[in-house]
Amino acid sequence: MTQKNQKFHFNLLDWGFIAVALIAAVYTLLTSSDAQPLYLAATLITLITGVFYMILGAKGRRSNFIFCIINTLTFAFVAYANQFYGSLAINLLYYLPCSFIGFYLWGRNSRQNHEVIARKLALRQAIIIAVALIIGTTGLKFALDALGGTSTFLDSLGTISAIIANLLVLARYREQWLVWMISDLAQLALWGFTGDPAMIALRILYPITAIYGYINWRKLVKSPKSKSPQK
Repeated sequence: MTQKNQKFHFNLLDWGFIAVALIAAVYTLLTSSDAQPLYLAATLITLITGVFYMILGAKGRRSNFIFCIINTLTFAFVAYANQFYGSLAINLLYYLPCSFIGFYLWGRNSRQNHEVIARKLALRQAIIIAVALIIGTTGLKFALDALGGTSTFLDSLGTISAIIANLLVLARYREQWLVWMISDLAQLALWGFTGDPAMIALRILYPITAIYGYINWRKLVKSPKSKSPQK
């Protein structure tokens, strides 16, 4: 049995996320008169595209990767301007190519209503990921300490959990959202020191949308696994 195409739409909660992003964008414009125009533009684009790709990702739509590509490029510029070179590197060398890969993989594993076919981790897989997160965070922290870094635990936790979460995105596992929550909270603590209202607002929205995404993906896992034929 095949599924009928369902028209995609934003619900009230989605519009709430978008409204918060727009309010943060307006506030940023009104309070950033001393900011460089290019930096301000990159910040606002990062804010708006970040909200859209999180909402679309939470709904299992591969179009989220289009917004993610734009978001990755503009956020890399913002990270460079703030001398967050670790964030710059992971965005350009990891997130950007993964976005193209994800767009392709999700396209090959979607239902006829264009929702991705979601999966869930087995207990053994979840344990392996938890161990990898602990070992990876500890190892990176020692490396950053040796390089004289600051806030090395938060930086390490946010980076390693983001790498793992993105791998889970490509593999279409719902537990990606639980790992994203860890990364988002760590990143929120880091960006809180910058005083950038747009970036802080985005980092606050991310863990909230991660909860939203996990709830939606629990439903996607339980949905029928029929899919459109490959071309």
